[in-house]
Amino acid sequence: MKKVISLFISIIVFSLIFVGCSCTQTQTAIRAVWWWNDELNLNTQETYLNFAKENGINQIYYCTNKFNEETANFIKSANTLGIEVFWLDGNYKWLHSAEQEQKLHNKLNNYATFNKNYPSTQFAGVHLDIEPHQSKNSNSVLNETNLPFNLDFETELGRQTLITNLINLVIKLDITYPDINFAYDIPFWLNDQIEINGITKPAYEHIIEQADGIVVMSYRDTATEIFNVAKEELEFANSISKTITLSVECGNSGNTISFYEEGKQVLNQELSILEKLVPPFTGMCIHHIESWFKLQD
Repeated sequence: MKKVISLFISIIVFSLIFVGCSCTQTQTAIRAVWWWNDELNLNTQETYLNFAKENGINQIYYCTNKFNEETANFIKSANTLGIEVFWLDGNYKWLHSAEQEQKLHNKLNNYATFNKNYPSTQFAGVHLDIEPHQSKNSNSVLNETNLPFNLDFETELGRQTLITNLINLVIKLDITYPDINFAYDIPFWLNDQIEINGITKPAYEHIIEQADGIVVMSYRDTATEIFNVAKEELEFANSISKTITLSVECGNSGNTISFYEEGKQVLNQELSILEKLVPPFTGMCIHHIESWFKLQD
């Protein structure tokens, strides 16, 4: 009798292991690209979509305020190629005040209405690029003038306030819109110690725990450096059984930051090396579709 029971237990354990392995084997790693320009003509749009498909892309982060049939048709074209489309937007000013934050909620209401009106071509989720470090009083086309002291990222108080506001916004959106899949872009250096609800830990840990998806802006031009700058985020995500996505830059953004000088061949080589350095199923994302397409071969 004991042998029968032992055999029965062994069969169950083996079956569970087999099922677990099957699920793992069918998991697909994210291969994504940012798509910031919704004004491309149809021919260019089709060319870029085919380019994305040929290069293994399965997610597009698409920035638009056109919650209409034009966008539905874009999503349909992408879906036909096996590519999911996420709505992309971002504005550091959403961290400044309740009035500014309401502008995001207005857009999310438009997003929800769009998904309701176009059930067969819905966005797969929301991808937000909210960069608190853009809020500062130094000389830049992106920056403010005469910001309040607690909203200037270049001051200690401003930095702490803006990062705290970002984390609180991530938490609030998760509670307010439980049916929406939210992913966020974060810089690789977001390790400031922040207290939320009595718990102090690095900012990236707060966000990774709360978010449905994370893209680390790990902009470097070698696999080793990309891995090194994102190592803390990778280790933490792995410790809580979450996968995250690393990203590369293709625009003219500086010699060590972008693959602009090296071109597509080197980019592909380094991404292949990177895949061997990171945990299984780590995502890869490219910034952005136009820069990537125009990158020299």
